[in-house]
Amino acid sequence: MTDNRNILANLSYPSRFHREHAPSWTTAVLAALGYAAPELSGGRWCEIGCGQGLGACLLAAANPDMYFTGIDISPAHILAGRQLAQDAGLTNVEFVEMDLANPAGRAGFSSEFDFIVAHGIYSWVEDPVRQAIRTFIGERLAVGGVAYLHYMTHPGSAPFATFHSVFRQMAATRDGPSEQSVEAGLKLLSTLKQSNAGFFVAHPAVGNTLEHLSREERAYIAHEYLSSSFAPMHVADVMASMKDVELDYVGSATPIENIDALSIPGSVLPVVQQAKEPALRESLKDIARNQAHRRDLYMRQPAAMSAQNHIEALRLQIFCSLPGAPLESGLRLDTRIGPVEAPAELVSPVLARLAQAPASFAELETIGNFTARPGLLNQMLQAMMEAGVIHPMRVVTSQDESAERLNGVLLGRLRNGLAVPALTAPEIGSAMPL
Repeated sequence: MTDNRNILANLSYPSRFHREHAPSWTTAVLAALGYAAPELSGGRWCEIGCGQGLGACLLAAANPDMYFTGIDISPAHILAGRQLAQDAGLTNVEFVEMDLANPAGRAGFSSEFDFIVAHGIYSWVEDPVRQAIRTFIGERLAVGGVAYLHYMTHPGSAPFATFHSVFRQMAATRDGPSEQSVEAGLKLLSTLKQSNAGFFVAHPAVGNTLEHLSREERAYIAHEYLSSSFAPMHVADVMASMKDVELDYVGSATPIENIDALSIPGSVLPVVQQAKEPALRESLKDIARNQAHRRDLYMRQPAAMSAQNHIEALRLQIFCSLPGAPLESGLRLDTRIGPVEAPAELVSPVLARLAQAPASFAELETIGNFTARPGLLNQMLQAMMEAGVIHPMRVVTSQDESAERLNGVLLGRLRNGLAVPALTAPEIGSAMPL
């Protein structure tokens, strides 16, 4: 029988890029919420659990005036990150091998950060490691800094917890590569679905989750579902534990989830709005959406802007359209409550303007439907960010060839048959998926 406590030790986590990790994205979301964001130029960014370092390198190349740090417990991951940075000649990124649960290791690392991200780790580690993650963020996040915390949440995580149990048991009863256990687990779950097992009948969306999962890389599934720990959490408990390290919840890195009218069923909205206590309100939102995972934003001493400063901060933002953006139609948003349509009379004029050239919030305010209605424009721009048709821009005055070098390395890997999920995009301070 396989000891699956160490089954993932020699299996690297597949490279991924998440747009919500980009500082330009985070600052745009914070501005929409009315919070003063950290300055980008000269800012420091850190990822806990950086994997093979692709995300940190993509962002470092796109933001040459910032400094990026990737932390991971895996020597193989750190080596891969350092190799990519070296191949691309990146000088504003470092990779640090560190076990956050080891206080001695944390003590030897004294950097302070304006941005800290932790994706795909918090629900997949034991409680002492979660405590260490909170401690690290509490110690290393600068005043006014923002931390991104991704985790599985109730009540929508039931299928993931069930799948995790099945995959773990398949791995425990067989020898061989973890990918074989994944295939066996997928086959067993598919058979249960086709046989109309009660779990799939009572939860129809679980079938869609399984179909999506079957198309994922097997190494990704192994890391997600063969980990020794899998702990979905209630948002109220997470908010309380982050409060213990003096961090306050300010919103979601998923823009649509900050707009109740577009992310909560209308029949439930009055119930949610009656809740005045933040943790209860977020709990009710999770119930209304049957939320399965969250991308929370926490800040140290968040500075809420005055109404006037909020408007001024919004008007300074510049947006551009992304490839494939429609020009003369509405916008369909796939949300946790189903598809939501943004009307064409609001969306099309903005996209038509941005198709000509990037434009500031102030310039977009002059479009007829948004004259003297900055709140409506703010919501529409956030919804369009969510839909992937526009993105906030990042203006960097210094000339740098980091992006060109990194993309050259990544395209070389692509030609050699390696998976490359994204290329760096300095115009937006982020990356674009391939």
